[in-house]
Amino acid sequence: MSLCLMLLSSCSKTPLTVVEAPNKFVPTHLLQPCSAPFFNVQVWGDYPDYVARLLLILEKCNTDKKAIETLLSSIS
Repeated sequence: MSLCLMLLSSCSKTPLTVVEAPNKFVPTHLLQPCSAPFFNVQVWGDYPDYVARLLLILEKCNTDKKAIETLLSSIS
């Protein structure tokens, strides 16, 4: 009786599914950390230039993240 139950239980398992790996991977240049520009502010008049450079780097980082999101959404 137990042999019969063991044989029947093997039929109830779900079959293994093969999942293929995507052929596209996230490019490494999109995964590089963004670093802040060198802080060389010596007088108050230097701040607008430094803030503009900070904003440019933030925009670049956000563009990289958007590119990763687009790449990953096209895979799935």
